[in-house]
Amino acid sequence: MTVDPSGPVLIALCGATGTGKSTFINDASGSKLPVGHTQISCTEQVIFAKEFMLDGREIRLIDTPGFDDTNVSDTEILERIGTFLKLTHNEGQLLNGIIYMHRITDNRVGGVSRRNFRVFRELCGPKALENVLITTNMWHDPPEEAELAREDELKQSDLFFKPVLAKGARMARYIRSDGPESAHKIIRLLMRNTPKPTYLGEALADGVPLGDTNPGKVLNEEMQKLLDKQKAEIEELRREMQDAIQRRDKEHQEELAIERKQAQERLDAINRQMQSLNDQLGGERVAREEQAKRFHEENKRNREELARLEQDLTAARQESEANNKSAAMLEKINQLEQELRYRRRGFWGQIADAFGGLFS
Repeated sequence: MTVDPSGPVLIALCGATGTGKSTFINDASGSKLPVGHTQISCTEQVIFAKEFMLDGREIRLIDTPGFDDTNVSDTEILERIGTFLKLTHNEGQLLNGIIYMHRITDNRVGGVSRRNFRVFRELCGPKALENVLITTNMWHDPPEEAELAREDELKQSDLFFKPVLAKGARMARYIRSDGPESAHKIIRLLMRNTPKPTYLGEALADGVPLGDTNPGKVLNEEMQKLLDKQKAEIEELRREMQDAIQRRDKEHQEELAIERKQAQERLDAINRQMQSLNDQLGGERVAREEQAKRFHEENKRNREELARLEQDLTAARQESEANNKSAAMLEKINQLEQELRYRRRGFWGQIADAFGGLFS
């Protein structure tokens, strides 16, 4: 893998549904990603915001779906994010930063939130954790005492963010009322980072099956807990049904039958997720792998053309200096710069097409 030093600053946004990832991206870039105001997810794919310039650098923000998506399983979410990370890893397009959004208004961080962050932590791995910025959102202006106390708890507790902060991650506040400038301040904290590979991108690029990766194992472990819990619930409902039958309580029998049907449906859904996580030969996965191979060949040609354009641009600039920046040379430089920008944009268009991502 060869890292492209001339590419844009790449920053991915992660976090639970409803934490404000899409809103942050819209504020920062002027994009128009759909924004939800409930726990129903508006982002089910990896989405690329339109590029924008900040302090003379081209910035690309990438929106990722949360693991608690209302319509897509956690397994599918991990696969989609993993496909993106593998693809960009193979092409030398590493992330300068990863923003993990968290609502400061959450009074407590429940089991689901801790599980999601655990998967995220394993997804990043120790190298990329140094480029992680945990960003708290939805602050009052001015901040309330309860919010400040909650922030301190998140920093100091081993159950929350203390372990990753100890490994180089940082924390920041996103103040929506400050407008785009607050988002830009956060991006500036990541712009000068050395791009680093994520664990998941490296592992998948090395051929490790998704279910055998660290985040895949965490997800499998958590689903096994849910599976055991669901089985226990079904067993309890079975005992209650036997009791209702002995008492000839028809009404209670009907209620229990509905509950058991719903519990069985949940159990079946968990089983399907676990099967999907450990089955790397599904038709959709094979199709994505074929797309990725075609993309790699197309991008190889594109990178060669980019290298040629960059050489031409360097030569033109040197010639322009020697000729006192003549109008003809300045025009040539302008044309080469435009073509170079077009080619780089084409790279990200190919990435989006490779696995269903979108530009907005």
